[in-house]
Amino acid sequence: EVRIQILADLDLPENGVIWDIGAGAGTIGLEALRIRPKLKLLSIEKRIGGKELIHANAQRLSVSPSKVIEAEALSLLQGGTIPNDLSKPDRVIVGGGSSNKTDLIEAALKNLSPKGVIVIPLATLESLEKILLILKSKECELKVSQHQNFRGVALSQGTRLHPINPVFIIKGKFQ
Repeated sequence: EVRIQILADLDLPENGVIWDIGAGAGTIGLEALRIRPKLKLLSIEKRIGGKELIHANAQRLSVSPSKVIEAEALSLLQGGTIPNDLSKPDRVIVGGGSSNKTDLIEAALKNLSPKGVIVIPLATLESLEKILLILKSKECELKVSQHQNFRGVALSQGTRLHPINPVFIIKGKFQ
């Protein structure tokens, strides 16, 4: 459910470049390619084995990311080692729970194309405040939403709903 909302908030263009930073298994970026096959996708995941997992998931979904990099995203963005054809994203997703998330967002924003969109899912209120301050200072149009889902759990005589942790989603749209 959260992935669907993130994809909707991205307002995916027909063409352009999308960065999936902290890509994990690559699901959001790869789904974006299924929706908009002409997009170029750069997936960045720091965990060992992340690159192989993203490529395996891409094969299952019959899509092909332009580049998958297994590295620390902040070092990569600050080092300027992004291929030229992927260096100015139109859309950026910043996932993961990195302790340097605010620095990572600042670095991503320096590369974002004019009229670009950044979408950031978050798990904590503390992160929400810090990131909102960054985006407000950039004078972008902001949207904040909170999503919580429940799963049915069988009881002896029925079903109860078990809550899943809420997720905040920040969308910054630049003019």
